[in-house]
Amino acid sequence: MIKLFKDKSTKLEFRLNVVGSTDVPTVKLVLPTSESLSTVITATVEGNSAKIIVPPLKDFGKSFKISDMAVLEVIVDNCYFIPWTRAVEVAESVKVSAALVKEEVQDQVITVDATIIKKPVAMERIEEPEDASGDGFQEQFNDLRKALVKRTNRKQVSKRR
Repeated sequence: MIKLFKDKSTKLEFRLNVVGSTDVPTVKLVLPTSESLSTVITATVEGNSAKIIVPPLKDFGKSFKISDMAVLEVIVDNCYFIPWTRAVEVAESVKVSAALVKEEVQDQVITVDATIIKKPVAMERIEEPEDASGDGFQEQFNDLRKALVKRTNRKQVSKRR
């Protein structure tokens, strides 16, 4: 049985063995399309090979019955031969479709182990002068205190490196 398709082309290749002639044979595939009509597809012959491309059969009107026979006709030196016959089955090619049913987005969790080490920072206590009076002096004193703390911290960080 030969399987042909309604929705795609089928490529057939036959090996020919012609003995007693050097002429290139004429090769045709005959497909029954109704009780009184047939479709004929001419093959391309190269050496001892005959290649036929059967187009999609969606427009042929009827479904082939298993009793319908495809026939390969060969004409060489004015002689007619039928070296091959097969039952024909016409089918739809396999198709697959998919539809998304459910989509879930899961949170991505990243776990990181971290250890925090606290090292004491040595700070000198700066005493305020007893005669500090007025806002301007207090601001200068606070700025000086901050600068000393930053300087001390920088020295300790550079020692650790």
